[in-house]
Amino acid sequence: MHDDNIQRRRAGRTRTFYDDCGACDKKGGRISMYPYVMESNGSMRRLFLINKQYCCERKQNGRRTYDLLQPQPRPESVSTLTRYYVACGADMNFRKRVTWFSPSIGAPATEQESSYAVYEYRGKQPQAVQHGNAKNAAVPYVRTHPTVLDKVGAQVQHAVPKDVYNDLLQSSDPADAPRNMQSVRNKKHYEKNKGCRKEDGHRYNLNFANEILHVLALSLVFCILELLSWEA
Repeated sequence: MHDDNIQRRRAGRTRTFYDDCGACDKKGGRISMYPYVMESNGSMRRLFLINKQYCCERKQNGRRTYDLLQPQPRPESVSTLTRYYVACGADMNFRKRVTWFSPSIGAPATEQESSYAVYEYRGKQPQAVQHGNAKNAAVPYVRTHPTVLDKVGAQVQHAVPKDVYNDLLQSSDPADAPRNMQSVRNKKHYEKNKGCRKEDGHRYNLNFANEILHVLALSLVFCILELLSWEA
């Protein structure tokens, strides 16, 4: 199902493409988009968006040329085949391709992505390995499903990790529960520090001593401003 990614995009979040094949090389991932329009005979015709206008491709003397379509197809009549390509972090020869349909550029706001996506793999899946920070080397690393992490993130705002973990174990299917207590603690730590950002985008962590220094610095600035106002 692709519905989770539709909801994430509406909330301004990035898509996630979960599977049990290990961590992916996200920095090397890429998305390609291929617009299509349906012909009168029911076939799909590949289009090419050049300078914000749709063109059709043809070969002439071994060369590819692109002819402007006249009239231009209506945005709601164009379907965009979107594909996400990424390689496995443990073995770059094992690759994943995810395909789904997206609205075209300029389509009405009522149009949305398809509810289903097709996952394809090429190569031999590598064996599961341990997480780099794992203390138990005998347990291979398995990613927690993004929807599970979202549930954890919402609950740890108002409860301690132990209570959240036990509650999800009792109320969820084993496949939809956090894999261990540490994953819940990690999520709470992440949510706690997520809002701590400097203006340049870098994260900072404030402990009690940092907060005292911050207050003293503000007091000093206030005193300087008071002196300047008296001199004026």
